[in-house]
Amino acid sequence: GWKSGRIRSIGEFHFVSVVWWLRFRAIAPFIKLCRMGATFTCCPAMATSRFNKVGANLSWLIGIRIFRMVVGVIVLGSVGRYLGPEQFGVLNYAIALTAIFGVFATLGMDGIVIREMVNRPEQTPQILGTAFGLRLLGALVAMLLVYLAAVATRDGGAATLLALIVSLSFLPGSLEVMELWFQKN
Repeated sequence: GWKSGRIRSIGEFHFVSVVWWLRFRAIAPFIKLCRMGATFTCCPAMATSRFNKVGANLSWLIGIRIFRMVVGVIVLGSVGRYLGPEQFGVLNYAIALTAIFGVFATLGMDGIVIREMVNRPEQTPQILGTAFGLRLLGALVAMLLVYLAAVATRDGGAATLLALIVSLSFLPGSLEVMELWFQKN
């Protein structure tokens, strides 16, 4: 632990906390299912029983999250070393500003979309299409809000442009409605 002297720096403490989270929050449900004797396939369509379908979907969802976290840590660490403290601070400003307005991009409708797909399975394509359209509109509104906030808080230079570029990440987020289909199944 931190007080016992085994962890010598804040960076090492952060790494240990990420590893702890991975072990006990992200992977633990998967391990419990494996101990129950679940068998998983690599593709949800190949799963035969309902339990195997749930396990296959769960393994896809957990795998995607772990992959995103690992890639994010590697990329952000590499970028931080390359940019240096001042430029990395400007990048973090743009990322923080984008995160603040990220709520508008997803519109918080994941649970509603999943519920509607479960209640009305025959209308799943229409529900997914509507969710995609709403998320795309929300992404455009969020990008506009990021730009306006960046202009209001900065002098309109490189930080504003960088915030706008970072907010472009909202657009591919509209395609994440397919993940909701996996969660439904």
